[in-house]
Amino acid sequence: MKKVLMILMVFALLVVAGCNSYDYSVTSDDADVKGEVNGNQQHIEITTEEGTTDIDLTVENEDSWCMEGTNWQGTSDQGNSNMLIEGIMSSGEFEGFCHIVMNTDAGNGNTQIDYYMNEGNTEGYYVMTIDGQEYKTSWSG
Repeated sequence: MKKVLMILMVFALLVVAGCNSYDYSVTSDDADVKGEVNGNQQHIEITTEEGTTDIDLTVENEDSWCMEGTNWQGTSDQGNSNMLIEGIMSSGEFEGFCHIVMNTDAGNGNTQIDYYMNEGNTEGYYVMTIDGQEYKTSWSG
């Protein structure tokens, strides 16, 4: 449950990258995620049966689709999360994709997720390392 929540947080953050002003929501069996984007200001509300977590973000350079060095941190009753945009990959399997690294600690182990996405966020990959085991998935559309 806690890992699902953290993954939903990342999804919400990725959805808001690159647009000027709008609202969005994502609902699953485990959580409801609602967000508001207004220029470089973002507010995200995540609600689960365990409670609600609010996250407020300011993006320093909203003109770039892959803002290298941008760092988000979130803390809730369920754990801590940190996300860092590493920048655009210059070689290898994910060349040309924006690389985002997220680490979460929900009290029962550390989870690392490496996201790789194209400029329009229409294609990408994530590689999760959960308690030492690696999982890789792709998306498109």
